[in-house]
Amino acid sequence: MNKNLVRILFFAVIILPIIIGLSSISERKKIKGSVKSKEYYEKAIEKNPDDAKAHYGLGYIYYHEQKYDESLKTYRRVAEIDPNYSSVYTGIGNALYMMKEYDKALEAYKVSLKYKPNSAKLHYNIGMTYTELNKNDNALEEFKKTIELDKQYPGAYEYLAYTYGHLDQLYESVGAYKKALNLDPENVKSHLGMGNALYGLGHFKEAADALKQGIKIDPKNPAGHYLLGLTYLAQGNRDSAMHEYNVLKGIDETIANTLYGEIYQ
Repeated sequence: MNKNLVRILFFAVIILPIIIGLSSISERKKIKGSVKSKEYYEKAIEKNPDDAKAHYGLGYIYYHEQKYDESLKTYRRVAEIDPNYSSVYTGIGNALYMMKEYDKALEAYKVSLKYKPNSAKLHYNIGMTYTELNKNDNALEEFKKTIELDKQYPGAYEYLAYTYGHLDQLYESVGAYKKALNLDPENVKSHLGMGNALYGLGHFKEAADALKQGIKIDPKNPAGHYLLGLTYLAQGNRDSAMHEYNVLKGIDETIANTLYGEIYQ
């Protein structure tokens, strides 16, 4: 892989936090307002301990409260009550993923896939799991499948681009980031990710433009300033790189010091 890109991939982790369970834009609208309160589900379970739908709703709430142990326990109860409750296996996978049990999460997703082979969200989640397992070729295929099923899924384009970057297919990475930004122009991660890929290609002016767009949206993003500082440095513009260092000192001193070391190595 391009050595310049390797040097900054660590900071792409700051740019690209992984989120499981998000749907496409159209699907999010359907979900909004469909979940009842925790008290509602608890009362339903009190009346009928074998109410699979109520257990599932409670597990969903626990998941979004970041109580992943409770969510997993509740989802598994659903599977005990009704082994054919197809959605619960995705829920189990999501909880396991957030608990960093990626192999087990993948197993659960594959069970769910038997019921819903054409679920864009499920293929996306599987792709994210392969990403965590460093199986980038598998991840790439899953993100492509997600897009095939739902061309309005900005996260799939974003992580398709991210995966292309790891596979050193940087032109493809830039193209996928552009598609992600067509769907979500305010996505800071995609602007910075595209800057990252353009940097790796040696297209420093275009990289700086992309990074500035991301910083304009999120002025205190440390990765954006770090990458922009490196880009200025690659252009031989030490003064501008020092400006980014000075900005970084007020945001993240550790990353600022890393940039300083790059400037004066």
